[in-house]
Amino acid sequence: MKIQSIRGLAALVLAAGSVLPAVAITAKASAAGLAPPLTRYPYLTDVVGGNATVNFGTDQTKISAVVKWGQAGVESCTAHTTTVTKTNLSVNGVGEYQWKAQLSPLQPDTAYCYRPYFGTAQIDLLGSDPAPQFVTQLPAGSAKAFSFAVLGDWGKTYASGNPDQANLMAQIAASGARFAVASGDAGYPAGSQASYGDLEQTGQDISAVFGPQFWTVVGKSVPMFHSIGNHAPTTTFLTNWPSDAVVAASGGTYQMESYCCVDGITTKTYERLVRLRPGHRPLLHPRCGLGRCQCRNGQPVPGRLRRALGARGAARRVHLAGQRPGRPPGPAEVRGLPLPAAL
Repeated sequence: MKIQSIRGLAALVLAAGSVLPAVAITAKASAAGLAPPLTRYPYLTDVVGGNATVNFGTDQTKISAVVKWGQAGVESCTAHTTTVTKTNLSVNGVGEYQWKAQLSPLQPDTAYCYRPYFGTAQIDLLGSDPAPQFVTQLPAGSAKAFSFAVLGDWGKTYASGNPDQANLMAQIAASGARFAVASGDAGYPAGSQASYGDLEQTGQDISAVFGPQFWTVVGKSVPMFHSIGNHAPTTTFLTNWPSDAVVAASGGTYQMESYCCVDGITTKTYERLVRLRPGHRPLLHPRCGLGRCQCRNGQPVPGRLRRALGARGAARRVHLAGQRPGRPPGPAEVRGLPLPAAL
């Protein structure tokens, strides 16, 4: 574990494969206290501006759900109700629903709590667990210090689980990080819904992200800003890490799109994280892997291009916008998935 100071910000930089000392934290979700329909513990994405998205999974015994929420310490955690939308999933052959609720309007730098309820009878999915809490984004221009966690190439299970990864998740949860940024490639080896998994299924390469000891421990209170990598760039990523508000704020889209016939390559569908400007052509060749900004047409990107993008563009590994013939794009020509405005 390494703490770095970046222009007044504290970044908790973690590698998912690290072997870390044990910590005295009981952070694991108590499966015994949860309602049986819950298959993925609630986790946060898209906490930006006045929005926060609560995501969770259930079995398919009911077709409706809501999330109730309120300002922590000021009103009840069930003061407001937001309806949710669902996506049909197959997780290792088991039919499940993935739900998302966009909570808004929220006040900046404010603590909120929430609980998901299932079906018309409004079954409390968290059972005896306390209502999770999170803090909204700092307003633009704030001088308040904060920390965030950075991780990448994570989510791997073996026949015996992955105690090192579980230890890492516990340390992130206890770190005080305000949010997490992932540089890509979650859910090894396939990035499939089976790789992401749920609270119940276990085994080699199953439930490597949403297992009870993994992102379940962190994500209920620490929102994730996730970028895609070169492993399985599919709609699974879009479903599991929705970012409607932050993408809309950048003027971009969050969908799969086909790119055809650049330098003689065959059509390939990728996730689109940026907006292409008229007259530009896609910059990356499939051999480079979506999300990487180190190669173009199978070759390393010139240093001047990396310098033109700047450290932020390289660190986020966003899909680059394109280039005009004869020169690399300038920073104004690249539109990516933005991190919180406080950065």
